[in-house]
Amino acid sequence: MALSQNIPPDAKEPNQCLNMKVLRLLKPSFIQSGSMMYEDGGEIDVYKWIKDRKIAAFGQEAIASDDLFKEQQFSLTEELVLPQSFGAMFLGQYLHCYACVSNITNSAVRDITVKLEFQVQSAAAGRSEMVLNEGKQFLLEPQQTFDFIINKEIRDLGSHMMIASITYSNPLNPLERVNLKKCFRYSVARPMDFKNKFVSLPDGGYFGEFNIQNLTNTSIVLETVRMITSPEYTSEEVTLPLYQHPLDTLNMRSFLGPNDSRQFVFRIRLTDRTRTGEILKSSTSPGRVEILWRTRMGDLGKVTTSPLNRAVPDFRDIFVTLANRPAKVELYKAFAVTVAVFSLGTRPMEFVLKLPDQHDRAFAWCGISGRAVGSVAPGGVLEFPLPVVPCSVGLHLFPRFQLIDILSGQRYDSEDLAEIFVE
Repeated sequence: MALSQNIPPDAKEPNQCLNMKVLRLLKPSFIQSGSMMYEDGGEIDVYKWIKDRKIAAFGQEAIASDDLFKEQQFSLTEELVLPQSFGAMFLGQYLHCYACVSNITNSAVRDITVKLEFQVQSAAAGRSEMVLNEGKQFLLEPQQTFDFIINKEIRDLGSHMMIASITYSNPLNPLERVNLKKCFRYSVARPMDFKNKFVSLPDGGYFGEFNIQNLTNTSIVLETVRMITSPEYTSEEVTLPLYQHPLDTLNMRSFLGPNDSRQFVFRIRLTDRTRTGEILKSSTSPGRVEILWRTRMGDLGKVTTSPLNRAVPDFRDIFVTLANRPAKVELYKAFAVTVAVFSLGTRPMEFVLKLPDQHDRAFAWCGISGRAVGSVAPGGVLEFPLPVVPCSVGLHLFPRFQLIDILSGQRYDSEDLAEIFVE
């Protein structure tokens, strides 16, 4: 790791016995250059070197129409350089600093304590403190230094300020306590933009679509993207099978250049299907997304979103879905689906199944229309089988049906619940 320049303090304190400097511990970075550097400090211009040899071999006319030498757009590779400034700070990274308290007088300074306070210029953000040397007082002889390392996780955006408070006894008057305070400022930006979208599924679950865009000016690598679900849900990432190609082993989806975006899809399921009605009516968040990413030099950063919000569907007294159904069936071969009715109301209901006529004849009902299928208590679930016969080849929507509550006379029409392929 390399030492960057000092974090700029607010002001200098005159007539003090101690001085404090802070340097950020930062790894080198890459820059694009058109010249080659050597250890002796000499520099060779690559453009001129190639140009002279091309003229010697082919004459002046060889480079007259060569865009390489017109626009000077030639470079060999990127160079590794030491930090020239404090560098960019991003949310979720760690601030690693080297701090040095030095005695700049010819007298010993006693009873020294050092305390660091981190502030964010935001009304919602609080302060945090760090006491060095376990709060123990220490002594510095003339020209002696006290060195320490600062490791601080960055959790807030905006302008930050690290305040170093040093107290010590006045060498000329040991009963007098002298205070030295220095402020070091730095700013924190967002490393990425996060957008989410939820698509409701018939079983009460969701598809969560998460789009991540790199907002930094350099390339980053997404190490892990995972969803931390609420207790009511479970999640798994939906991934496509990799083709048998050597480049697939590189996992290029995790590599993001500047302004690049990647999309991740998660299937979110309910942990307890008997509570589907209760959960659908509530505003419970499905969870949060945690992203671990690294810079080109391997520095780790972590971004955790706030609890994600989903739209609460405007359901009526019941929610109807297919709890069990095949994805593919054979033509003219009867099969049965399991219909699940979740009660969202506050009163008991007793249902009769009404099977309307099918005009497109993609499916034909098997059974008697108007038969009783059972009752359901408030917040409960009712399941019953519904047999049908496919009459047409292709991908078809499952036919709609009606449920009539004989206690209140209310009629409920089902929606397009699923698509089934008939072969």
